[in-house]
Amino acid sequence: IFARGLGLNTMHIIGILCVDSSDLFLAKAVYYLEQKLYENGYGCLLCCTGYAQENKEKYMKRLLSKKVDACILVGSSLLGQTEQDSQYILDAAKEIPVMLLNAYLNGPNLYCVLADDYQATYTAAQRLCRAGVGDLLYYYDSNSYSGKEKLRGFRDAMQANGVGEKEQKTLYYSGSREDIPAMTAK
Repeated sequence: IFARGLGLNTMHIIGILCVDSSDLFLAKAVYYLEQKLYENGYGCLLCCTGYAQENKEKYMKRLLSKKVDACILVGSSLLGQTEQDSQYILDAAKEIPVMLLNAYLNGPNLYCVLADDYQATYTAAQRLCRAGVGDLLYYYDSNSYSGKEKLRGFRDAMQANGVGEKEQKTLYYSGSREDIPAMTAK
């Protein structure tokens, strides 16, 4: 459906937005997208926006000014925390098809592909509880749509296993991933 939404007067260029190309998940997603686009006769323009709202909006406008045929947003961090913060996506979809990978936004000309982050985290936590692993800690660094769904899955699994909300161990880390010793260990 997304491909059919592309017009006949095409530049054969797809814009790709991601917040952080050093994130391994996002980097791999961008790599595979670029490969598939190339196989199907499309080039791409990649913009790494960072997490600042104004940069997300600025880079989307830049891609639109380059007359891309469509735009793919990689990762749920490109959605805003509020409806107003996501308006730039809805506005872009008035001009070109927009696909969101692992994010959901309802609107015309928007196409969304979601991983079931809630169920994946719920199942993992449930299996650890059933295996007798005690004192589970959920350590997270994202308040994105995906991050919130994972946290909800963890909390619900803990609740289902008799761990009350006050006893649940979660820790939000607001620093850089490179600052986490376990992430930078050689």
